[in-house]
Amino acid sequence: MNSDMEKALKLCRGSYQRDIILGHANVSGSDLAGKAREYGARYKNSRNALFTRLENAKINFCVDTSNKKHTLVFGEREVFLAKHGRTLREKHPEIYTGLVNATKTGKKYKAVRALAELALET
Repeated sequence: MNSDMEKALKLCRGSYQRDIILGHANVSGSDLAGKAREYGARYKNSRNALFTRLENAKINFCVDTSNKKHTLVFGEREVFLAKHGRTLREKHPEIYTGLVNATKTGKKYKAVRALAELALET
């Protein structure tokens, strides 16, 4: 677990916010069911309050929309991949693959990220 996620967990107020941080609940709230679905606006307010606390604490995070389950990602590498992965996958698949591998392993990450940033500029 990375340090940004650990900091984020300390800012949670309740199990729903903790589930969002850990990826057990969709950020969009689309997985709310039963009685919880009726209180969707309150869950949305809870998510927004959590995001505000994360931003105020200067925690590096974003919503990863690359899959059907919108989840939060933490850390500089994962955030960069989440923000730019779709564009790289479509326009520069070989760089995207390298970035995914470098993000996971950490090997040659700076070099691959520099290539990705150049590719995004063109």
